[in-house]
This record gives sequence, structure tokens and C-alpha cells, in this order.
Amino acid sequence: MSENRPLSAQELFGVVVRCLGIYLLITGSNHLISAMSAGVASEMGVPASGIAGVLFLYVLFYLFAGFYLLTRADRVVSFAYPVPMEVIPTDPK
Repeated sequence: MSENRPLSAQELFGVVVRCLGIYLLITGSNHLISAMSAGVASEMGVPASGIAGVLFLYVLFYLFAGFYLLTRADRVVSFAYPVPMEVIPTDPK
């Protein structure tokens, strides 16, 4: 049986990071589908030139950032909540 306790701030932050990753993936996928259906990208999904290239990079950023936050959320959490270093007693000789 699982214990019934509230989430710590660190665990809650991890959930928020993963939710942000899901949001970025959904948003990036939506922009990619919109761009392809609007004819901005060519048939193979590669942008032709100009503004299409910028839009494609924008979509790639969203997809990469979302994937990174989903798969590496533990690194983001450990960066925000570092493990405190052990206090080494000094010898006053």
C-alpha cells in the first residue's frame, strides 16, 4: 500500500518540468502540422527557404526542448535543487 503524503517541492517541480515538456511537444507538433498543411514546408517536410526556414527552426526548438524536458527532467530538478555538500570539519591545529 502506498503512503499518503504530500509532494515535496522538489517532486512537484519535477512534475511541472515534465508537464512543460509535454506542452512543448504538443505545441511543436501542432505548429509542424499547421505549417505542413498550409504548404509552408515541402512534401518531404523540409522548408523551401526564407520564412519557412525560420518556422522550421522554431518548430525544431519546440520539439527538442519538449523532448529534453521529458527525458532529462531529473537533471533540471537536480540543477534547481542541488544536493548540499557535506560540511568537512576543519582541524584547528
